[in-house]
Amino acid sequence: MHVTVDELHHLTRIESVVFSQIDEQTAIACLRRTLLALSTVAALAALTAVIIAGALLWLRPVMYTAFDRDFARSRGIPTRVISYLMAALVAVTIVLSIRIMGIVLLISLVTMPVVIVNSLSRSYRTIAFAAPLVAVAGNVAGLVVSYNFEVPPGAAIIFTLTLTLIMVKLLSLRQKRLPFG
Repeated sequence: MHVTVDELHHLTRIESVVFSQIDEQTAIACLRRTLLALSTVAALAALTAVIIAGALLWLRPVMYTAFDRDFARSRGIPTRVISYLMAALVAVTIVLSIRIMGIVLLISLVTMPVVIVNSLSRSYRTIAFAAPLVAVAGNVAGLVVSYNFEVPPGAAIIFTLTLTLIMVKLLSLRQKRLPFG
């Protein structure tokens, strides 16, 4: 097949127009996704601040309601309001988190840090304060693994948390076998 210089020049102009439109459309789509993600992250950050403030101010009534509703009611704590508020906060957190990270990573981040800390401590207060720290450490470690080994970040985070859980469980088994432990 013989192509003249004029035909080649014409094809190059058509390709540049097509690819520039695709690039512009892709850029607009990426910008929209980025803005949506940033607004979701900002909403999640605000919700996190509200939850932390609430935990610092009302931890004892929430603990009473969570563990013994009758006792909490006898102390004059509005258990129904606390239960509905907790359910609403969990629901909003899950909805915002799914938009950012997906359901598999979300379920792993909700359950695995708690199981890891629960393997080391039986104190509710320790679990409540340490589990988010384990989740953040697992995220950072997973992102480092993702960057260094060029694997998807969600999979790397889940792998990191799973490896941590396995190590903690093995450590607790080893301590149970020691005669002085």
